[in-house]
Amino acid sequence: MLETLERDCGGPASAFFGGIGAQMEKTGHSFWECAQPCLKGLAALGLSEADVRALTAALHALGRYDSAAQAEAIDRAVHTLNRAREEAEGELNQKGRVYRAMGVTVGIMLALIAV
Repeated sequence: MLETLERDCGGPASAFFGGIGAQMEKTGHSFWECAQPCLKGLAALGLSEADVRALTAALHALGRYDSAAQAEAIDRAVHTLNRAREEAEGELNQKGRVYRAMGVTVGIMLALIAV
C-alpha cells in the first residue's frame, strides 16, 4: 500500500510515504514506529505544529483501532488541514494584494522621480 501512495502522491507526500516504506523494509518495525521519524521532517516542509499534530493523531490510529475510529481520526485530520489551507489562502490573498499595491506604488514613484 505504501508503494501505491508513494507512486500516486507527488512531491513531499511521495517522499514521506516512501521513507516510511523503506524504513519498514529495513528494520521490520511497525508502520507507527517508522512514521515517527518521518513526521519530524514535516515541519521543514512548512507545516505548522498543529498540522503535524493532526497528522500524527491520524497516523497513530491507523492499524490500531477499528475502521470507524480510524476513519474518524482521518476525517479530523482532513478537517484540520483543510481549515489551515483555507486560512493560508486567505492570508495569501490579503497580503498578495498589499504587495501588488506596494509594487505599483513604488513603480509610480520611480516614474515620477525619473521625469
